[in-house]
Amino acid sequence: RNNVAVQNFRIRKLLGVFKADVSNFTITYEKKLQRVIVDARNPLKPTNQNDLNDLLDFYLTSDFNFDNFVYDYLTEREREINAIRTLYVETVAKDEPQIAAYLTAKIPFAIITKPMEFVVTFKVLPNFDTEKYSRYVEDVKKNEG
Repeated sequence: RNNVAVQNFRIRKLLGVFKADVSNFTITYEKKLQRVIVDARNPLKPTNQNDLNDLLDFYLTSDFNFDNFVYDYLTEREREINAIRTLYVETVAKDEPQIAAYLTAKIPFAIITKPMEFVVTFKVLPNFDTEKYSRYVEDVKKNEG
């Protein structure tokens, strides 16, 4: 587990929705695979190799094809999380700029008691609507087509 993914609501939401989407696809795929296996064992069913090929095509043309979509999406999220983690590791508990959630930050106190205080807002957390997996797949398909 990565602390950045656990501590940041936006990242947690993004990865949670992705996990649910992958789980739903996996359940659908497994259900179809089980049906093909059961039908293949039943001599009264006209199941043949084409049914298995259809299932493979279902995966290969799906939005959850690992090589076409999932790997690149996960790699991009991992890069973002590592960048955010670097901000935490390089700054927290050091005599340098500190990262803190606004509610726990001591900004009002510091503004009054310190001769100089710098408040910087980094917008490095992902935007759910533009970074969610379904949007990513749409953009990849649009750029390919």
